[in-house]
Amino acid sequence: MKRILLIGPPGSNMKSHTEAMTNIFSWSPINSGEVLKKESQSDSETGRKLLQDVIHKNLCRDEYVIELVKQEVADCEKQNRSWMMSGFPRTKLQALQL
Repeated sequence: MKRILLIGPPGSNMKSHTEAMTNIFSWSPINSGEVLKKESQSDSETGRKLLQDVIHKNLCRDEYVIELVKQEVADCEKQNRSWMMSGFPRTKLQALQL
């Protein structure tokens, strides 16, 4: 099982590279922006809080991003699937918590 974290500056097409590589190797893509978008569209408590952050133009809280990304990774690990992540960490604090 492969675990790959693709890191680069904003605008470096990490999402595009991740999509291409995960398609080639049949890995599961994990993109923190997509994870946040999906959760904010759900009717969960976290989703509603994320939506409020977006409406008020606040950065999403680190604890939400970290928890959602952990869940995605755990799902892949549980199913013994290789994964490639991009778009994480989104803040300096998240980088320190890795």
